[in-house]
Amino acid sequence: MRAKPPGYWNDFAVLEQELLAFIAEHGNAGVMPTHTMLRSAGRGNLSQAMHQHGGIMAVAQRLGLMYDYRCKPPRY
Repeated sequence: MRAKPPGYWNDFAVLEQELLAFIAEHGNAGVMPTHTMLRSAGRGNLSQAMHQHGGIMAVAQRLGLMYDYRCKPPRY
């Protein structure tokens, strides 16, 4: 994957296009991929771009994607 030019990820439409293309190729339609899934596929740049736009849950909500967030119980 080539480095993107500065400011490439500032536009949410670019993130949406790249993320939906990734989901179509690697994921399940309508389901937000996890950060781990993105990084293992070599798309850590998408993970970082989501952080720039409010985080994975905010992006999933904005795009209408399901995101199954499970945190470990307290004192795990």
